[in-house]
Amino acid sequence: MGIMNYSYNEFLNVVVLKPAGKVQVSDICAYGSELLDQGIMTKDTIEYVDMSSMTDLSVSYIEARRLVSMHKLWLSAGWYGSVYFTSTDLEFGIVRMVGAVVECIPDSPTGIMIPLREPTPLEQLREVISNHISNPLN
Repeated sequence: MGIMNYSYNEFLNVVVLKPAGKVQVSDICAYGSELLDQGIMTKDTIEYVDMSSMTDLSVSYIEARRLVSMHKLWLSAGWYGSVYFTSTDLEFGIVRMVGAVVECIPDSPTGIMIPLREPTPLEQLREVISNHISNPLN
């Protein structure tokens, strides 16, 4: 079971998640539900995920659907998007795969999931998301 360490920067309206160990979809969904239950995932909230402490992550097709269901709830709460620092090609690909599905959720505002190869300062996350919206192929 993975460890889902997170903090909330109220000034920037950013949740910083540092998952560690062998992370499972059930860990991610429990964390996502906790953010909703605590009223943290509200209008324009950004999530920043540093995946560098994870030792394993696997997502099957069926589990990816669970992640999409969770993101639908986040979208209805006002989630603005997520930026991921990915340290491996596999993590980068998983984030892109799930992000592509989330961005296609019908009848919902667009959810944004952006994998990056370098850590990003929290103050720059809104600009990263804004640039992605303007230039989605970059």
